[in-house]
Amino acid sequence: MTNKILVDKNGNPIKINGIFTTPTQTQLKNAILSLIDDGKIDIDGNITTDDKTWGGLSPTHKNNIDEGCKLLDAETLNNDFSNIPLFCVADTHGAYGTSELEKVPYRLDKVVNNRCPKGTTGIFLGDLCDTVYAEYYLKGQSQMINNMKKSISVVGNHDRATPKDTTINHKMINNWFITKGFKRVDDALYGYWDDYDYNVRYLILDPYEIIPMENASVGQGVRIGTKQMMFLLNNLKKCDMDLIILMHQPWNDLNIHRDGIIQNWNDAPIIFENTWNVLKDRKNKRSGTITDSDGVAHTYDFTKCQSDLLCSLHGHTHEELYLQDEGMLEYCFDYGNIYKCCSVASINRNENKLKVKYFNTEKVFDTIELSLSGKNSIVNKLTNVTSSNMATNGVDTNSSYTTTLTATTGTLETITVKMNGTDISSTAVSGNTITINNVVGRVEITASAS
Repeated sequence: MTNKILVDKNGNPIKINGIFTTPTQTQLKNAILSLIDDGKIDIDGNITTDDKTWGGLSPTHKNNIDEGCKLLDAETLNNDFSNIPLFCVADTHGAYGTSELEKVPYRLDKVVNNRCPKGTTGIFLGDLCDTVYAEYYLKGQSQMINNMKKSISVVGNHDRATPKDTTINHKMINNWFITKGFKRVDDALYGYWDDYDYNVRYLILDPYEIIPMENASVGQGVRIGTKQMMFLLNNLKKCDMDLIILMHQPWNDLNIHRDGIIQNWNDAPIIFENTWNVLKDRKNKRSGTITDSDGVAHTYDFTKCQSDLLCSLHGHTHEELYLQDEGMLEYCFDYGNIYKCCSVASINRNENKLKVKYFNTEKVFDTIELSLSGKNSIVNKLTNVTSSNMATNGVDTNSSYTTTLTATTGTLETITVKMNGTDISSTAVSGNTITINNVVGRVEITASAS
């Protein structure tokens, strides 16, 4: 019998150790496992052998990933493309940074290709760089992202921010931010990517301008100009696919933790809050107007839209946060630098929920389930005060809400209640009890005791 040699898909002989030779069983096994490991060979199902190598992952970290990915396993059992599986990372800040792919620690391409269910999209939500734009942080990471079968990467403020260097431009930066496995339509600053399997369009927004770092301040260089606003409005109106917004920085400074307590950030410019109102209008099929960062006014009408705006996904906050407002949901993923935090997420259209489980090198956190429609967050700004009803899962639109506030020290001072930014304290507050008979948007409660 004639000896066989390995050939590639084009019929060209493959050398082993520089020689055209008959491969041994072990060589074949190792070669095939390596190709599977790198995502170059696809199989129907997950790898179950001990030969998987995810590069740099400790046994505990692997176990945590396996535990986290059970959420996606359960969510994709029916295989009807109704639930969208995602593997999400935000704000690595150089934790994966190196100029060489083989030296990238924690090879997440191997995790997504091997452990996550088929069809999972790896999403990187910005700030791959640590302080400023640096190719050292981007080269290996961009190759890792490109190795995934499906991936999207979004530019963050640290990826844009540069020293005073006229040689760096938007095109140079965007070349490192890879999208893989989608029909791609993009601009120098933003774009959209269509996943026809799941009937969803990802709208990517980029509000960051390149500015000299010595001149940088909160809100400076963060804007949505005429061209990008027109791009957003046109896609919101005309797209007949469901929509997911991806942007590094969240729209609001009113996001809350799992315990219902507000975050400590305060850096969202007014254009973000105004655009958030546009997204709420799209969610609820309304019309309105908005003025962009260039001072140009735009009129929009979403009353005849048929598809759904599912949610808006972000990083930037370095902690898990979310906000539900008139059924519109924004979610911020935890910090990917310290403890190498990653998340799996399922956008479950049958249950109308976003389900997220995040994990790191040390532990796996409980799954959080957030409504994709009809819920409104109760945002608590409480100092030395407790609330009897934190309503961390939100309150249904057109339902009632009541809570009693108690001072943990001293005396309870003035209580302020706003709904959709309008002060309703005069009708909602009686003594230390708050009652809202008809909730129609996010509720902000401010109270302190001294």
